[in-house]
Amino acid sequence: MTDAIRFKEFLCCDTFTNKSIEHNARALFSYAGIHDRSFDDEISDDFDTLEASVWDTGFCDGTWAIVSEQLKGVGPGGGAWGYLLSIDDMPSEGILTVYKLGTRGGIYFRMTDSSNGYMFFWDADSCGFLKGVGGSWSALADVPKVYTGAADITLSWREMKFRETADEKWLFMSAWVDGELAVTTEDDISDSTPGLKIGFAAYDSDTVYFDDLRIPELTEVIDWASLDIGEAPGGALSRLIGGRHINYFLRYDGTLRMWRPKSASSSWTYQRHITGFNWQIDNRELASHYRQVGAWEQADVFSTTLLQQGIGRFHKSDNPDLMTKEACYDEANYAIQELRENADRIDMSVPAQVLQEPEDVVTVLFARDGNTVINSLEYIVDINSAHTISFSNDKLVTTLHLRKKV
Repeated sequence: MTDAIRFKEFLCCDTFTNKSIEHNARALFSYAGIHDRSFDDEISDDFDTLEASVWDTGFCDGTWAIVSEQLKGVGPGGGAWGYLLSIDDMPSEGILTVYKLGTRGGIYFRMTDSSNGYMFFWDADSCGFLKGVGGSWSALADVPKVYTGAADITLSWREMKFRETADEKWLFMSAWVDGELAVTTEDDISDSTPGLKIGFAAYDSDTVYFDDLRIPELTEVIDWASLDIGEAPGGALSRLIGGRHINYFLRYDGTLRMWRPKSASSSWTYQRHITGFNWQIDNRELASHYRQVGAWEQADVFSTTLLQQGIGRFHKSDNPDLMTKEACYDEANYAIQELRENADRIDMSVPAQVLQEPEDVVTVLFARDGNTVINSLEYIVDINSAHTISFSNDKLVTTLHLRKKV
């Protein structure tokens, strides 16, 4: 009998947490040998202080305070849930991680206000998901699994549609405790769209602690991402991102950086020693009306600035990876911003700043027609253009290829 290994078809489920774009990017670049990564956050709070700009401390129930660099919540008593909600909205789909300590408590998500939304709860008997409608909470899922004491909790929620012709939407939600799948369920939200706030809950007069809250910026849940045998990780990364507007590059120190386009402060001002200045404006590719079509939803975004300039062009893009109207609006806004930025470009040679990186925002002060100075225009280094440094006239000189920051 010869030695052999025989494989048969099988199905395996490891119950591991749903994967966001950030999770997948971490895995793909690990295969490429890049383990030092930098990602931005939608929200990150280690609760050194209770930030009034982040948490609605003026409209909460129960007692909430920072104790030993943790968020301590004490319920209001009377068999009711106390609450503390975020001021800003969070993504319609996402991955949330947080540390909890306490026998009974909860985590709010997709909340419209303190009375309407969803909560993951745990107590001495069970854990599960509750739905709040007008202050009345009912169980969507309740399993006899006990997670008292300290634990790391991961929540996942995702809004999806399955038919184009029907106004049908579902919210899928799952919870993991210390890496173990605790409970998963869904809710039909066709007739109402829940809000986008998150928060924390303390029941009756119980005490619960929270720490190290984080929702990644690249939090969209991805069904799967593949890296084929012999394939460069960059190819898998391109499929992962798809048509989304996500910036990424390797920094000077070898760190992978990935983030969504957003406003940033100027890191440097150029007003002298500028040579080879070349300013180009090309409005031929601008679109004042951008339609982003997703899998089932679509969104139309208009630029009043461009319309006032007499630019009335239409552009349409299709991306089947976009599952919600919110995602379609985001991508359409990013697209119009990108078109406006790339229509206004500057090339110039300046004294080198060796730690300057792609996508750093810089201020350029320059003269036009010899007598007009435009102050404090922000320009951003183009990620797709070369950034080389040379030695000229006893100085380090670099040529920057810039696009206008909108």
